[in-house]
Amino acid sequence: MKKIIFLVTFIVFVFNLNFCSAKDVWVYNYPNGNRLYIVYESVVYGVRTSFYAYFRVKHVNDSGNLIKTEKWEIGQDEGDWWYGITGESKGLRVYDYEDSTAVLNWLKEHRHEAKNTSRPYEKVLSD
Repeated sequence: MKKIIFLVTFIVFVFNLNFCSAKDVWVYNYPNGNRLYIVYESVVYGVRTSFYAYFRVKHVNDSGNLIKTEKWEIGQDEGDWWYGITGESKGLRVYDYEDSTAVLNWLKEHRHEAKNTSRPYEKVLSD
């Protein structure tokens, strides 16, 4: 009986942990079936000058397994949109790639949800 109670308690505990994890938001399907998600709570918008944001993305295969996580930055400069992946590439035109275009469109749509932080020039998304 104690084993059953322990097992039920353990399952409830593990189930509740899933609700405490970061919210991943789907933004793009790659032609090979892989998907791109934004980690909602990682999004930080800059509000000082022109639009910019930095955040984490997850690449997930068609079986639902994590391929990799990356840190991205997107910003506007001289009338065009640019993005970079930390440790890999910088200065890529957003509209040259379907995945970054989908990410930018999502960021623009959800900017109004951002809340002030202790840093006056940044806003964050949170549940």
